[in-house]
Amino acid sequence: MYVFILPILDAGAFYYTYRVRKITGAFRGWNLLLIFVVLFCIQGLGTFIGGAITAVFYPSLIDAYVTKTGATSIIGSSSYNLIVAGVLFLAMFEINRVFRRVQGEARKDSAENSQ
Repeated sequence: MYVFILPILDAGAFYYTYRVRKITGAFRGWNLLLIFVVLFCIQGLGTFIGGAITAVFYPSLIDAYVTKTGATSIIGSSSYNLIVAGVLFLAMFEINRVFRRVQGEARKDSAENSQ
């Protein structure tokens, strides 16, 4: 499940980061944030592809790893990345929502002032 949720959250964070960048314009801070999100997405995609390849071609390795380390250890180590991806997604979603609202209010104010 981790292998599927992480790339979805990463892609969502990238989407909202890109949308905020389109609203605010391209300046160094947003470009750096966009680069961070892209790198984070690449990490999530690598995890997804690696997990999928392992599950398809080497299912016995997964069984051996779960038996050796325990499911609780795997869930604990994976939950940190899921939490970070979830927080990043929610933060970028909220920032996008705020900037769109501000952009809409600015357009409404400029339309009222021009009349």
